Amino acid sequence: MIPAAAAMRQRYRELSMPLVIMAGREDRVAKVGRQSVRLHEETPHSSIRLAPNVGHMVHYAVPEEVAAAIETVSGRVGGAAHRHDWNEAATSVS
Repeated sequence: MIPAAAAMRQRYRELSMPLVIMAGREDRVAKVGRQSVRLHEETPHSSIRLAPNVGHMVHYAVPEEVAAAIETVSGRVGGAAHRHDWNEAATSVS
């Protein structure tokens, strides 16, 4: 972890906005368990989506799922109705 990110790690629990963490299960750049899953466990308002058979470039591999996650979070932040149920965001990408 780069020093600037490591310095902020102590403050992750202070985040109060909804957060969707997306990662590819086959990521060879970032360690999913050590980084994505740990971040999810350390942030109280987060959900995680792990895309099977996807590497580091999640936004290229499953752009529809990335767009759906953004739509879900923006609906939660803005208080507007949104298409996706928040519990759906906690499930793995199919």
